[in-house]
Amino acid sequence: MDLAVYVHVPFCVDRCVYCDFVTVRYEPAWRRLYVRVLLQEIRRWADRLPDRVVRSVYFGGGTPGVLHPDEIGQVLDALRSAWLIAEDAEITVETTPWAVTASKLQGLRDLGVNRISVGIQAYDDDLLAAMGRVHRRRHIERAVERLRAGTWNWNADLILGYPGQTRTRWQSTVRRLLQDAPPHVSLYILEVHESTPLGRWVAAGTVRPPSDAWVERAWRWAYVQFRRAGYRFYEVSNLARPGFESRHNLTYWRLDDYLGLGMGAHSCVGPYRWQNPAAWLDYSRMVLQGETPAFTFRDRRERLRERILLGLRTRWGIPDRWLRLYHGSDDGWRVFLQEAVRQGWLRLDRGRLRATPAGWFRLMTLYEGLGVA
Repeated sequence: MDLAVYVHVPFCVDRCVYCDFVTVRYEPAWRRLYVRVLLQEIRRWADRLPDRVVRSVYFGGGTPGVLHPDEIGQVLDALRSAWLIAEDAEITVETTPWAVTASKLQGLRDLGVNRISVGIQAYDDDLLAAMGRVHRRRHIERAVERLRAGTWNWNADLILGYPGQTRTRWQSTVRRLLQDAPPHVSLYILEVHESTPLGRWVAAGTVRPPSDAWVERAWRWAYVQFRRAGYRFYEVSNLARPGFESRHNLTYWRLDDYLGLGMGAHSCVGPYRWQNPAAWLDYSRMVLQGETPAFTFRDRRERLRERILLGLRTRWGIPDRWLRLYHGSDDGWRVFLQEAVRQGWLRLDRGRLRATPAGWFRLMTLYEGLGVA
């Protein structure tokens, strides 16, 4: 059976003011200890999930790029000892522009890493500073030059809707990214979390994000530019040139099996979901004592609901029969479906239901109206 593996590396040189991910400040000594615990966790899961073929590995964070290639190599060797890694497996390492060096890229390629994801976020130095990012435009330019020189398959992350982001700045960012021509782009609309510095500033009225209407107009403009340049949105936040869709991302949207390793990592295998402890002491104790996280069991109806939710995020959509299977004799959702099609939020074609770009901006409305929220 196939398996995707996510490896969480929580270390960051500094924490972005909008980030609510599981991260810790970078310390070389702690980094080495963390890798040792990761290796132990892999060995334990090898016995619990035997006879798997790993189709993708994704080092996310945090900033996995701060790891030495040898440490990433240790993790990959442990994965290869635990399971068969497919010869054409997609192996991605996330990093930040300042950490992209020629020697590190070569070291990663020698290990079998074949995809790099770079957290660009913006090209404006003052906007990057406001975000709490360590890198600046000059770091982006050097990173892109090295990635293109090495003919890498790479992804660029962008954020839309950050306070201070204007129409001119956003359009300049998109045009510059199109010049840099990454095979894949992850375009995230800012989510403001109360627990972050940005969340507190927004709550206090110190800063104000752009309006939802402004964000939708900016996204629609970018959608047109990317389409003209040969990119295709295959999920709400992800677009790529044909053939460069992230196989690891597709694992999530198709609800295939994936195993999360490291602090706070999520997993989904068959009817079960679980999450590792987010705190270091709890996570390391769990691994070293051979314990497992608490599992959540999802029956067939709940899994079908999840497939509907995730499928509507993608360009492939869902078979409309899934809604009939989920609701049974209850057909109250049909009136909303007809209205959503009339409004141009959903498209029904030959038994397949897809959200349009306008629908992607109203997913919660669609979920509620279709009775799957």
